[in-house]
Amino acid sequence: MASTMKRNPDFSSGRAASKKRGPGRADRDGDISMDSRPRNSNNRIGKTGARGGAGNRPSLGRKGLNLNALEDEVDMQASGNSASTNVRSRPRNNEPRSQYTKIRVTGWKNSKAASNEDKGVSALVSFLQNKTRIGRQKAVRAGRMTGRVDVHLDKWQKESDDSLVFSVPTDVGNSMLRMDGWSFSGANIAIKKADKQRSPTPEQDDAVLKLRATLTSMLERRYNAEAKLLDLSSLGLDPDLKSLGVFDMGSSTAAKVFPAVMKQCDTLFKSPQEKRERFDAVTLHSNELTSLDNVKTLAFTFPDLKNLDLSNNKFAKLEDLHPWKNRFRKLDHLVLTNNPIEQVPDYAVEILKWFPSLRFLNAVQVRSDAEVAQATASQKKSLPVKPRTMLGDEDVTNTFVSAFFPGFDADRNALVTAYYDQTSQFSFAVNTHALRDASANEALTKAEWESYIRKSRNLKAITHAPARQSRLFVGQDQIREAFATIPMTRHAAEPEKVHIESQSLPVVPDGTGQYPQGVVGLLITVHGEYEEIDVSTGQATKRRSYDRSITLGPGLTGTGLRVINDMFTVRAYGGCAAFQPEQVPAEPVLSEQDLLVLEFSKHTGMTVDYSRMCLVESAWDPNAALATFESAKANLPAEAFINAV
Repeated sequence: MASTMKRNPDFSSGRAASKKRGPGRADRDGDISMDSRPRNSNNRIGKTGARGGAGNRPSLGRKGLNLNALEDEVDMQASGNSASTNVRSRPRNNEPRSQYTKIRVTGWKNSKAASNEDKGVSALVSFLQNKTRIGRQKAVRAGRMTGRVDVHLDKWQKESDDSLVFSVPTDVGNSMLRMDGWSFSGANIAIKKADKQRSPTPEQDDAVLKLRATLTSMLERRYNAEAKLLDLSSLGLDPDLKSLGVFDMGSSTAAKVFPAVMKQCDTLFKSPQEKRERFDAVTLHSNELTSLDNVKTLAFTFPDLKNLDLSNNKFAKLEDLHPWKNRFRKLDHLVLTNNPIEQVPDYAVEILKWFPSLRFLNAVQVRSDAEVAQATASQKKSLPVKPRTMLGDEDVTNTFVSAFFPGFDADRNALVTAYYDQTSQFSFAVNTHALRDASANEALTKAEWESYIRKSRNLKAITHAPARQSRLFVGQDQIREAFATIPMTRHAAEPEKVHIESQSLPVVPDGTGQYPQGVVGLLITVHGEYEEIDVSTGQATKRRSYDRSITLGPGLTGTGLRVINDMFTVRAYGGCAAFQPEQVPAEPVLSEQDLLVLEFSKHTGMTVDYSRMCLVESAWDPNAALATFESAKANLPAEAFINAV
């Protein structure tokens, strides 16, 4: 892939004026290391050392450049946390993901601890962590809170000498907010929510503008419009990046460079379609990469690349490339030459499994077009959906469902009378994080869930027992009131839009009172969609997806059936394609013959097709095939050999 770049009008022009700097630190080949692992020199891209070191204290760099400006440009979704943020690498096993909030702590500058070497930061963090844990322990003993009480305030960022911003689970943040105004080491501290960012100073604005202009200048120089190639090789020697001095500011700052470049690409080319049209290839050669830790964001920014050059780096094993496994679904050519990984036995076999569309590896054809078509067709693009399960009474299930949802749409008061009694329970919850249908064109608004959110019993968001209890509606009167808060609905009844399952329950309370030991019940689960109806016009205004789990048993209602428990979840419209079960193809496995073809091609220099033909004619005997090749080599056409392709 070509590495000569030229300026292109597709990139917005304009470079911030900056003073020329001395050359950055380079290795013997003139390359700047982008390795994420720390080494002896501090000019290589990598993680910081021990916590509390200089890498955790943001400050103004040379010429007033705000080091955190780089962090502001990083796409946090793909690259993780900033270098100035202390954070555990991953959640504990089986620990559910929590919703996070930001808490700002100020006012400790005048404390006695501020005279410490780290300006009192470690003492403040320890104080907050201990006091928050003690407060949560007391709340659990008093019955005001349930769940874990341990607290780890290890994800924070220092804004200034008198401001720390913590990123913590919402329930921990609520506990911290109760300490607002407490005394710490002789000074009163203020603890507030920091969800709204402070307005940047003029110096910070200038630094961000300068950074964006510099990155744009670099990208337009390195983009080849004719070849649709973005050359990101030898970034450590780039004059624009060197003018910022980022490689002289330590490995923690240098580690943010590539994510910042990708963020700028996202800013310049906003739509996936535009990226597909303008970028076919990216080269990252000669960056001394030993892993993908700092460049993995490339897969998020340009997922449809066809050619990728990783040559002349230091990838030594397959695990070094693992973050890109099953990424780049359209990759046609991968270059890994001049990397230690070439010495790993059968590494090419694994690479072929990771990239089903790959035809060329290191300029050698490893798959024919037909083999690529077969490999890509066998790739499952979505999770399999099990067929509908009817382990309960199917007749009762169908009769109940066919009456319940039309009744909910038409007359909810009558529905309550028909199926609910004074011990029936109902609750509903809003799932605001559910995936949406990619083809849906309905825009979400700020008031999207206004009709639901006040009484929503989402247990991940509602953590206190009294609040949870107040959102559990028991008896006909409370259930009627709860039903009245839900907008008018029209449920879809088409079979392809509804997924119904039922399961017998061995024991449920007997609503008739005849069997104190309980009776057999039925759990009905329905997934589907409905439209919200404007009462004044009768027109649909919103389309929602829902999940409803209803426990049924006998009762003294008019229908003879009693809803024991009704749990209703509403979410953004997610479509119904997943309701249609389909056969899951087996994972593609390279056969012994395929492996033999690759080895024979590597040994003889022939293309995959000619190697296969030779082996077939020799009954798949490698020795006989080799003898056949040697005897016919002089008469083979040029296209039989890889070098001629």
